[in-house]
Amino acid sequence: MKRGPFRFLPETSLSRTRRATGGGSGNALRGRIPADRGLRPVRTAGRLRAWSGALAAAAFLAASNTPAAEKKWAGISEGGFVTALAVDPAAPSRVYAATARGLFSSSDDGETWSPLSHGLAGQFVGALAVRPGGSGELYAGTNSGAVLRTGDGKAWARLDSGLGDSFIAALLLDPASPATLYAGTNHGVFKSTDGGATWQQKIRGLSNIFVTCLALDPKSGAVYVGTNSGGVFRSADGGESWSAVNTGLSNRFVWSLAVSPGTPSLVYAATYDGLYRTTDGSRWTALNQGLHSTFVLSLVVDPDRPSDLYAGTAAGLFKSTDGGASWSEASAGLTNLFISALAIRPGPRATLYAGTNGGVFKSSSAAQSWAAVALVPRDIQIASAGQRGRAAASAKSAEKRKAVKPASPRTEPEKVAAAVPSPVPTPAADTSAPAAAASDAPAPAGAEIINALAVAPGAPNTIYASTTQGLFKSADGGQSWKAIGGPLADLFISSVVADAAHPGALYAGTDGLGVFKSVDAGDTWSEANDGLANLFVTAIAVDAEAGSRVYAATDGGVFVAAADGSSWKPAASGLTDPSVTALALNPGSSRVYVGTRSGKVFKSDDGGARWAEAAAARWAGAVKGVATTHDPASTIYVATDNGIFKSSDGATTWTASNAGLPQLAVWNIVADPSSPSQLYALSPSGLWHSSNAGSNWSALSQDPSLGALAIAPGGSTIYAGSRGSVWKSEDGGRTWKTYMLSQGRQAAPRDRDE
Repeated sequence: MKRGPFRFLPETSLSRTRRATGGGSGNALRGRIPADRGLRPVRTAGRLRAWSGALAAAAFLAASNTPAAEKKWAGISEGGFVTALAVDPAAPSRVYAATARGLFSSSDDGETWSPLSHGLAGQFVGALAVRPGGSGELYAGTNSGAVLRTGDGKAWARLDSGLGDSFIAALLLDPASPATLYAGTNHGVFKSTDGGATWQQKIRGLSNIFVTCLALDPKSGAVYVGTNSGGVFRSADGGESWSAVNTGLSNRFVWSLAVSPGTPSLVYAATYDGLYRTTDGSRWTALNQGLHSTFVLSLVVDPDRPSDLYAGTAAGLFKSTDGGASWSEASAGLTNLFISALAIRPGPRATLYAGTNGGVFKSSSAAQSWAAVALVPRDIQIASAGQRGRAAASAKSAEKRKAVKPASPRTEPEKVAAAVPSPVPTPAADTSAPAAAASDAPAPAGAEIINALAVAPGAPNTIYASTTQGLFKSADGGQSWKAIGGPLADLFISSVVADAAHPGALYAGTDGLGVFKSVDAGDTWSEANDGLANLFVTAIAVDAEAGSRVYAATDGGVFVAAADGSSWKPAASGLTDPSVTALALNPGSSRVYVGTRSGKVFKSDDGGARWAEAAAARWAGAVKGVATTHDPASTIYVATDNGIFKSSDGATTWTASNAGLPQLAVWNIVADPSSPSQLYALSPSGLWHSSNAGSNWSALSQDPSLGALAIAPGGSTIYAGSRGSVWKSEDGGRTWKTYMLSQGRQAAPRDRDE
C-alpha cells in the first residue's frame, strides 16, 4: 500500500504552513532549490500545520459538489491534490490515484485516466490499498468513517461497522491473512479480521493518536504505525498492544513508513525532519546526506532492488542506491516538485509514479527522467524548482511573474502541510447567514490558504487576510469578506501589516513580486520595490515609533525603507545567514530580531544597520517564528522545530518553554501586546495558550489547520486563519465562530474542547 501524507497541517502549512503574522513573525523550513527551473513558484502552503506537517481544522479539501457525470475530465490533475497512489500487483499496468476530488484509475500505465465516481459522490479518498493475490479488490479510505471496497470499480461496498466518524488516513492489507486489514485514523488504529465487514479499535499503548501511515514486516508479522505527534509505534501481536520505538527519532511527525522487502527488519521512516532507518525495530539513524529538503512526504523501496529507495519531498524526488546512506536528486522532467505520494511498479527497470499537488508524473527509467501523464489545469502554473512548495497560483499571477526573474524559491513545509487535506472538519457554516460582500477578485470557497492576519490599528473590526490567492478585507469583525482586486488579485501574499502611525497605510509582501503599499486602507495599491533586491518576502514589520520605518525580511536578507516605502536599502552588515524566516521588532527601542532557516537568531540594536548573532540556544532546525513583548525585560520568544525558547536578557541566554506542549514542533508564536504574559502558539497539534509567559501551555483548539494569528486590542478577541476561513474568538479562545472568505457565512460557536 502506497499513500500520500496528510497534514494533521507543513510548510503554514500549517500551514503556516511558514509565515509572518501581522508582520511580527514568519516561518519556513527550507532547503536548497535550483534557481533555474522555470515558472512561477507554486506554494502549497498554509500551515502544515502541514508542515509540520504533514499535511497544518478547516474543512477537508473535499470532493466537488458537482456530480461526476457532469464533469469534463481533461486529466488526472483536474482532481487536484494527489493524496495516494497504488499499483495493482496482479495487473501492474493498472494504477489508482486518489485526489482531493475523487478517485481515478488507469489501465494503461498511467497514460489515460478515468474517474471511479459511481458510489463515491462527495467522498474524500485519502488512502488506497489493492488486495494482493490477483483478486484486484481495491480498498479506499475516506473522511466519512468508512472504508470502501470494489472489485470492478463500478460498485462499492461501504465497510464502516465500528469505525465511527474516523478519518481514514492509511490502509494496510495483510498478505498472509487475506481477511485482515488495518486502518490508520484520527482515532488510532482499527483492525478487521473479516475483510472489513466489522472493525475494532486497537489502541492499547497507542492511545487515540492520529495515525498517518502503516507498514508490515511480512517475516515477523510486526506492524508499524507512524503518527502525527508521537513518532513510530510497533505491535508484535497483531495490533493488540503497541510500544513506542522512537530512540534516535528527532522529529515525531511521521509522514510515511516503508519496510525493506529484502530485509524486513529494515524499516524506513519519512518525517518532517528527514529520513530515518532502523535495523532492530527500536533505534533510528538519520539518513539525510544529499537531501536538499528534509521535509519528506512519501517513500518507496524497490522490491527487486531493496537498496534502491525513492523519497518524495516538498522540493522534488530523491533517489538512493545504497539503502539511504546517500541521496541524489532525481527530478528531471518534474514540473511540480511537491511529491505527496509515490508508487512503484517493479521490473528490470522500475516504473515509478509520483503524485503532486497538481497531477501525476511517471518515470519508466528508475527516476532518471519524468513526464506528466495528465494535463495541468489551465489556472495552475506549476512551479519551478525548488524549495518553497507553493500552491494555488493563478494564470493571472503567472503572467505578472513573467517580468520578474525568480530568486531561489524555498519550501516552507508548514505551509506545504497546510495544503494537504486536514483530517479535522471545520464547524459547519450557517447557511442562514448573509451572503458575502461582492468580491473584486472572487476565489473558490476553501481554496485560500491564509498566510497572515492583521487588525487595523484604531479600527478593531477591520481585518486583513493575506492568502495564496490574494488579499481579503473585512470591515465587520470578520463576518463578511471582500477580495481586494487590482495588482494584488490572485497573488500569493505572504504577509500583511498596518502602519499604526498612519491610518490607512498598509504593506503587503508577496512571494516573488516584492512589496505593495496602500494608503487608503487597501482600496488601491502600488508597487514599492525600489532597491529591493530580493522579491520573495517572508515577513514585513513597521516601526511606528521610529518614523514608520519599514522592514522586509526576504530569502536574500533584510531590507529597510523609510515611511513611504519608496526606497529600500539592504541591512546586511553582520547578517551572515540571509535566509530570513522570521522578523520581530522590540517595542520601544530600535532593536530588531530575525530568525533564519539554519536556526540562527540575529539581533540589531540600531535598526538593522549592524547585526550580531545571538547566543545560540539548544535547538535545531529552522526558526519559524519570533515574538517580542512589551514587558520591562523585553522578553523574546523563538518558535522552532524543537519547541519554544525564551530569553529575558536580550538573547544572551535561553530557556525552553515547552511544558504542556505535546509536540515540540512549533510553527508560530504571538504575544498579546496588551498583556505580555499572554502567549499563543501554533503547532501540528493545534492552537496553544500560555497565561504565564510560557511557563506552561494549554490547548485552545486541536485543529491542525490553523496557521495565522492576530490579536485585537485588549487581547480578548483572537483571529485565526485556516484554509478558506477565518476563526474568531471573543472570549480568549474558549469558543469560536468561523467565517468563510469567499462566502462570508458564519458558523455556530464552537466549544474549545470539540
